Amino acid sequence: MYMAQQSLISLILAVLKDPRVIITAVITFLAMDLSCYVVRYRKKAAPVKKKSFAAPAPVPESSEDDGGDDGDDGGDDEE
Repeated sequence: MYMAQQSLISLILAVLKDPRVIITAVITFLAMDLSCYVVRYRKKAAPVKKKSFAAPAPVPESSEDDGGDDGDDGGDDEE
């Protein structure tokens, strides 16, 4: 039984050391990594540009009536 285990271990090591197996494993890993990246890729949102606002223009003060209360209450009574 011991001899069968020894030959099995040497066979496994010979297979794992084969350049074709190593290259295939690396290519498979890279392909899976690339596919996961493509699936999870999200485009980053464009940065929000802050608009710089100039100081608001001062409200001109008129010497006339401000027009706020002209007697009309804004209701719809038609009397």
